[in-house]
Amino acid sequence: MGDLIRAEWRRLFTRRITWVMLALVVAVLALVVFAVGSRSHPHTPQTLARAQDFIAGQRAQNLDLCLTEAREGTIEPGQTEPPTEAGCQEAARSFNPPVDEFQGFQFRFSSDIGTMVFLFSGLLALLGFVVGASSIGAEWSTGGMAMLLVWRPRRLQVLVGKLAALLLGVTAMTVGTSLAWIGALWSVARLRGDATGIDGGLLSSLAIRDLRGLALALACATAGFAMASFGRHTAAALGAAVAYVVVDEVVLRILLTASGITRPQRYFLTSYVFAWLDQTTSYPDTSPCVLAGSCRASTWSISLAQGGAVIGAIVAVTLAAGVYALRRRDIT
Repeated sequence: MGDLIRAEWRRLFTRRITWVMLALVVAVLALVVFAVGSRSHPHTPQTLARAQDFIAGQRAQNLDLCLTEAREGTIEPGQTEPPTEAGCQEAARSFNPPVDEFQGFQFRFSSDIGTMVFLFSGLLALLGFVVGASSIGAEWSTGGMAMLLVWRPRRLQVLVGKLAALLLGVTAMTVGTSLAWIGALWSVARLRGDATGIDGGLLSSLAIRDLRGLALALACATAGFAMASFGRHTAAALGAAVAYVVVDEVVLRILLTASGITRPQRYFLTSYVFAWLDQTTSYPDTSPCVLAGSCRASTWSISLAQGGAVIGAIVAVTLAAGVYALRRRDIT
């Protein structure tokens, strides 16, 4: 088994599709870092002064406009009487928008890194699925897998060895890319943003988020591997994924939304993936509006455990299908 895993490890990293997908992911991440770095500007006493001056000027402009309407007796749409000078003064005093909104975009590592890890996890999940599907699908389509099983009939052992090498490779790519990604974002925050507020709690939360992203990438790699093994071709896994996106995530989403089905998000895999990556996701519940004719503000959520259970069930089903198909000998 050890020799098989080492051989499959070398084969994984000599395949062109592995490096092409890794290069595409790194290129997208590099573009994101460049975009964030070019837009981000640190907040300084000068930007704070300019923002305060802008807010003061906006407050004075609003006050002058309101006083003019009060003197002329102008009634705005939605009002029953013209404003008064006392009301204008009170509205001017209550106009205190957040100053940070007028200082320009500043990348804040402590608050913005969560969204960046979310993006990173999605890209690594795509990488894992494509690399996992192609790692065994190419062997089936070229006949290499069938030739291997001629002299090594332990089919389940071969499948487990190939899957173990794949998961180790995806883990190495995920960990290495994650460290580089977080390091690049920290550099952007330190040079052109805000790198304060980094403590043990933030680092532990970031590590847990990365582990969930790694688990998602491994799950997608396993699912792609099993689907390609079941269909004996890489295109079988990629075609099934495209069909799911078109039928469920596009067509079914439109139909369920148009028909007024309550809580339609529970029928989409992406809802459970978002819950897994973000611990929980909440959606508005409009069923009281339909049933009672009156709307009450309410929401419903998909929890981390529910997301993990659905993802785990899909991986288990696809892997079981791949193992079952492997036990059946091909007749040529």
